[in-house]
Amino acid sequence: MMHGLYDKLIEHYGDRTEIRLFFTTEPFANRNGYHNHFAIYISNKTLIEAITDEISLYFEYDRADSSLYNKYKAGLFYMAKKGLVSEDWDILGNRLSESAKVMKTD
Repeated sequence: MMHGLYDKLIEHYGDRTEIRLFFTTEPFANRNGYHNHFAIYISNKTLIEAITDEISLYFEYDRADSSLYNKYKAGLFYMAKKGLVSEDWDILGNRLSESAKVMKTD
């Protein structure tokens, strides 16, 4: 489901912005089933509202909450709280290889 969301966003917006999506899928604590946590980076800030709307439509039959990321609330640490062991997780990005090249040369 998360890879499908990423593919849809890249199809619609990938040529206009850099998109990075980090997600974890974990079981519910009190019932059967799973849920997702994810953080998305969108380099073109003018597309944030449109992409957020697209995500809401993609999950229209599920509960989906969104907010701007606050680095002081440790959301990524919460998502990786179990060290990503026995969890389904991934980081997806349409320009990750370019970012890696820049990091290696710095």
